[in-house]
Amino acid sequence: MIKFDLTVFRRIVRPTRECPLEVAPDAATEEPILLYGAGERGIEEFARVAPLVGFGAAVALFGIDDEQWVRAHAIAEANVFRDWFRGKDMPGLPADARTWVKSEYDGKTYSTHLPYLLEAVRRTTGPVLELGAGAGWTPALHEECVGKRLLITVDSDFDWLARAAEATHARRVDIDVGSFMLVGDTAHHFECCVDPAATKWIDIYLWAVVFVDHSPGETRGKAINRARDRAEYVVVHDTEDLGYGIEELLSTFKYRKDFRRARPWTTVVSMTKEIW
Repeated sequence: MIKFDLTVFRRIVRPTRECPLEVAPDAATEEPILLYGAGERGIEEFARVAPLVGFGAAVALFGIDDEQWVRAHAIAEANVFRDWFRGKDMPGLPADARTWVKSEYDGKTYSTHLPYLLEAVRRTTGPVLELGAGAGWTPALHEECVGKRLLITVDSDFDWLARAAEATHARRVDIDVGSFMLVGDTAHHFECCVDPAATKWIDIYLWAVVFVDHSPGETRGKAINRARDRAEYVVVHDTEDLGYGIEELLSTFKYRKDFRRARPWTTVVSMTKEIW
């Protein structure tokens, strides 16, 4: 009898439900289910279930040797599951346990939120506030917003902020120390703030979208809370990371959806609008 405890793994996966592999669904489902099994039977059931479950689903296999692990890993790769925690790194799991998560993760973690951020912008018409700049997404927001709506970008690192601005290829005009704008049909304002969660901009407008991805990460909850009644959508990156302490806060919004297709996960919340 293999002894295991899924408590810690469950907190990380945050599944809609969990069950042994042998009683897992036999029809396609988009649910991020947590599945578990052991030995040869577990591998056989993993092969059956892997094509059926949705992104964010996780599997834990116990009691498998190195040869069996190779076969299990081949099943995982064929079905867009990525190698995740080993048993020795996960309290409660046997030392020989292996886990996988269904995710289109290619090692590039910085822009996995971009499709959901742009979708939120396209579904709204008002101003957009970006807390956490990046050369991989700030130019995309700039292109989407400038000439149509106000865009404010705030970051705690001036050099990082400047690199994101340079990637837009727009003309830069300095306003004061730590603040500048890019001039096009409409200005795109940039602000350097030690703690973006404390920026004055949050209270100045009612926002269509507030994007939260800034450092220091421990203040992201403060930004989310300040934006909850001032934004149609709040888009939050890195929500699989429990270290930011925002999971309980996100669950207090009327509407919420976790997008788990690619890691790190992105969560969109709203007090007024259903999530697409």
